[in-house]
Amino acid sequence: MNLLYCEMGRTQIGKTETSYKNASGILTAAKGFMSAYDYTLNPYSGCAFGCTYCYAAFFSRSLDLRQNWGHWLQVKQNAVELLKKFRKKSLQYKCIYMSSVTDPYQPIEKELELTRDLLKELLVYHQPRLVVQTRGPLVTRDIDLFQQFLHVQVNMTITTDNEQVRKVFEPLCPSNNIRLEAIKKR
Repeated sequence: MNLLYCEMGRTQIGKTETSYKNASGILTAAKGFMSAYDYTLNPYSGCAFGCTYCYAAFFSRSLDLRQNWGHWLQVKQNAVELLKKFRKKSLQYKCIYMSSVTDPYQPIEKELELTRDLLKELLVYHQPRLVVQTRGPLVTRDIDLFQQFLHVQVNMTITTDNEQVRKVFEPLCPSNNIRLEAIKKR
């Protein structure tokens, strides 16, 4: 059972403390191993799934955040407003990878619908080529939106077929069975 409490802009769900901040940007020019895409879009910083092998932990701004990977999440509360600024410069045909250093379907996404709102903005005003990477079965909530994109690819990560191994490396993630059920939905 998840413990939920709110205090002065912070939320605790299970083992993850969530804070809210204004980001300076929402689309990042893709480079390095992401150079096949034009932009990356990360609605959150940090991750409640806390996979022990996650490369994104090393991008954390401090040693404390790296060591507590999986126990903190920052919501980019102005993400939709930042994306709206791109209405003047169309993103049509640009390739956007969501998300490169966090999962767009964090557990709190169920209540916030931040990723859903970003998808709506992209759909109505831009129609980019979109790639979504997740471990979150909540992705099925947005099938209605995905079906309206001209170019979309949704990937569900399943690291192992052994549930005991998954629990070691992905202790806070949804089970393999839950993710496999999500993959079946269209």
